[in-house]
Amino acid sequence: MKSLLIFALAGFTIFATAQTTREKIGLGAGGFVAPAAPIYATATENLYRKIGEQVYRADQWPVISGVIQYKTDDGALILYPDPNQVSGIWKASMALKNFTGDGVKGVKVLTRAMRMGTYNWGNEPLELWDCGTNPAPGEIYQIQAEEDKIKKQIQQEKAAREAMKAREIADKKEATAARALKSNQDAAAKGDIFGQLRMGERYRDGDGVEKDLSKARDYLQKAADAGSPTAKDELSKLPSTP
Repeated sequence: MKSLLIFALAGFTIFATAQTTREKIGLGAGGFVAPAAPIYATATENLYRKIGEQVYRADQWPVISGVIQYKTDDGALILYPDPNQVSGIWKASMALKNFTGDGVKGVKVLTRAMRMGTYNWGNEPLELWDCGTNPAPGEIYQIQAEEDKIKKQIQQEKAAREAMKAREIADKKEATAARALKSNQDAAAKGDIFGQLRMGERYRDGDGVEKDLSKARDYLQKAADAGSPTAKDELSKLPSTP
């Protein structure tokens, strides 16, 4: 009879089944019994795993699954495909190292691991996956510091890009505004009614030029004299000169 143990730790989920009566697995005189072991003790150990001399974030690894068929002398588990996912001839599909759950034959494994090349099981090369080991606290602090440094760099780069983009938009607005002012000035100088009206409004509001009601009145008067009803209306709204 099998009982299902579900472990969900900080983004790293592992499912394993344990048998109440331990099945012997392996070859030779009697084989051996895989010991029961907790999968991970803490969320930190779960999140960071060490392979060789390198510490990784395990939540970035792919999820693999299979059914345990054999445990080798060097501790690797030989996994067969998950019967719920595949059908047909059962053939060893991969080798898994450093799995800390029960290494019992027939147990279903669903875990995160990193692909590390191939594993020669007799004459059969299998995919080799590694769950990694628990790094020392100092190694975890080091990789966390590196991750924080990278996050800060990304934030700084993002802020710099946004500031540059804002500056580009402002420059475009300034260039557009400068072209519009020059166009109004040239049109007013040629006696264009709209140009005179706009320059009157600009001097009245300080739009692109220094505010000057006297110049505003002059331009609006010229436009009104040329027949602009808008200029005449705006002229009437200007405060009278003392």
